[in-house]
Amino acid sequence: MAAPGGTLNCEDFSMFQEILKLMRTMDDRIVHALNTTLPTVSFLDKMMEAHLNRDKAIKSCITHTSEVVGQLRERRAKDGANMVLIKQLRKEQTKLKLMQSELSVEEVVNDRSLKESFIPQQVFNCDETGLFGKSCPGGHSSWQKKRRYQGINLRKTA
Repeated sequence: MAAPGGTLNCEDFSMFQEILKLMRTMDDRIVHALNTTLPTVSFLDKMMEAHLNRDKAIKSCITHTSEVVGQLRERRAKDGANMVLIKQLRKEQTKLKLMQSELSVEEVVNDRSLKESFIPQQVFNCDETGLFGKSCPGGHSSWQKKRRYQGINLRKTA
């Protein structure tokens, strides 16, 4: 995968994180970019392209590391007493878990930057376009998150 400094190295996790950090600079500076320039469709397209490139890079490294873990498991099945092989397998499994956690971090970064990038002028009003339905979607989970207070109801005395 292409990265600012060349190809994304999946073997060294610290280098993997550094390249991801460089790839995330646009998302880190999104508030400043939106305050200093007029957000256009091309700006949003660049941001979405950057998200997709990072997602592909992380997933390709996860796939590569999963294949390495699979190969090491096969070798361990043949030679279970080899301690060097077992240590290497544990190291690769740890790296795989860390890469999978980076995928979760990437989702959070993407969500944050998408929330920051939409200004009120870019959101259309559903009432004006005729897309607003007759009733609100009552089955959606966000509508069901009401707090319910339990307590004692006192009877009214007449």
